[in-house]
Formats: sequence, structure tokens, C-alpha cells
Amino acid sequence: MSMNHDQKAHLLHQIGATLKADRRFSLLGTLFICSLGDGFVSMSLFWDRGNYIAHAIPDFDKFEDDMIELGELDAPDQRWLEIQYLLKGKQSHVNVLYEDDFGEELFDPARRSDSAQRHFGNKRVVYPTWRDGPTAGL
Repeated sequence: MSMNHDQKAHLLHQIGATLKADRRFSLLGTLFICSLGDGFVSMSLFWDRGNYIAHAIPDFDKFEDDMIELGELDAPDQRWLEIQYLLKGKQSHVNVLYEDDFGEELFDPARRSDSAQRHFGNKRVVYPTWRDGPTAGL
């Protein structure tokens, strides 16, 4: 194994441990999605709550440095654009997406909720009330 591979494995382990330590963690399924580009980092968390999927913006302070470091381990022309880190039961799965994986629309706003529904079933995604108005949390 290369040092680069070891560093990636270590960072992904840290991210998984941080997700599991969150009091909102769901054994039914927790999905962390991070997009990384020139000058920006975007993150979302989704939790399978049984009959719905809860969405939140994670604490950037807990993840941002690790995600940037993870991105910088690859050559600039081979960097991932999005990582989806799924924890379900005792299993974990990391899906790494590159520019070629996105087709025409690199930053489709619906892609994240579509990803959560693909992993957790076609359930309603509930966003924080500040995002969609007073009925979003119902």
C-alpha cells in the first residue's frame, strides 16, 4: 500500500468516526455527501429515520480540513468532485465521483436528495425548517 492510500484510509476512518459520534447518527443509515471544487466545499448529511429521511448541514469545522486534505491527495487533474460516505448498520461504503460521472449538470441541486432516496428508499426528505419554511419539518 502506498502512503497516499494509507492517508486516504486514515482520513476516511476519521470521517466515519466523527459521523458515528454524532448524537443524531442513525444505524438505519447515515449518508454524508461532500462536494469539493476550486474554492468551495459543500456538505450534506442525511439520516434514515424509518419513514422519512432527515437532512442537515454538518458542522463544517468537524469535516472541512479532512475533506480538503483528502482532495489534495490526488493530482489536480484527477481530483474527485464528490464523495458519498454511507454508514448502514455496521457496514460502510464510500462512493467517489469524478467530473465524468456527472454528465451535463455538475451541480444539480436535486442530486443529493436523489442519492439519499437511492440508498434509503423513496421516502420523503425532510429539510430543516429554516430551509423550506414553517411546514418543512412536518
